[in-house]
Amino acid sequence: MLLRVYLEQHFPAGAVRFSFCPICAAVLSNVPHAVGDAGWALGRACPDGHRWAERNGLGRMFGGMHFSLQREPLESEVKRVVAFWLDGDYEARIRLHHSVRDVLAEFPFARLAGA
Repeated sequence: MLLRVYLEQHFPAGAVRFSFCPICAAVLSNVPHAVGDAGWALGRACPDGHRWAERNGLGRMFGGMHFSLQREPLESEVKRVVAFWLDGDYEARIRLHHSVRDVLAEFPFARLAGA
């Protein structure tokens, strides 16, 4: 994800939500989540009955397999992730390959994240 953001230099500055059903393009609305994970996901559905769970993306089960769409990361999230990998705890720093560290250090947000 960070590599794509770095290469494209594109990310939304504000909150992003899925507004339309990926299956039929109808408008999604909030509904009670029926799968038992109402504490961690928002239930979404379209008028055609396609139900989704939304939390940092939109997901649903298809024939026993999970299908997930991820939203673009926010600017604040990218800054937080870059700062974690560059300035995080010792365990995070030693797991980051030096070549990846060099790329992240050149990331425009590295200076803003305190790297």
